[in-house]
Amino acid sequence: MENENSVISKVDVRIIVSGLDIAEVVSKSVDNTQLERDYNIIVSSIIPTNNFEIAKKVANGGDIILIGGYGQDENYNLLFNDLKTDFNLQLVAAIPHIDQHKKWNAEYQTRYFEILSCYDIVYIVRDKYTKDCFQKRNEWMVDNSQYVIGVYDDSISSGSKNCINYAKKQHRIISIINTN
Repeated sequence: MENENSVISKVDVRIIVSGLDIAEVVSKSVDNTQLERDYNIIVSSIIPTNNFEIAKKVANGGDIILIGGYGQDENYNLLFNDLKTDFNLQLVAAIPHIDQHKKWNAEYQTRYFEILSCYDIVYIVRDKYTKDCFQKRNEWMVDNSQYVIGVYDDSISSGSKNCINYAKKQHRIISIINTN
């Protein structure tokens, strides 16, 4: 039970995305959620940039920094790598199976290992591909989280939707940003 004199501080979330189009989608999605009322979360900024200096200024003082961009995850992993030193952050990768990269062309494989080298922890779910390795990866991420933020189209069946359903069964605090 809370002490009557205790103050519950709001969680300040800052979102860094790849472009204005993504910022607009995220902004509309966030406007349709009750993050502050339900979870004491305030999204104080949604900034479209891949410039490290701008991202650093946006991140300064935030409680949670979300970085991403449609089709540009690798750029934002590298941006995160730059920010993690300044803000004492940790990047964890959950890989569904050890051979995930083997069917990709050489350029993608090189990029994949370059990105993985930025991670502090790499957790590999399976030694080889199995039908459930992606779901097991999602379950591992949920099991190792208190809060889950799902950004997906909830009108279609997807791995993200399955992940959120699993998070609900595990009684996690969930915020859904619906992109449909």
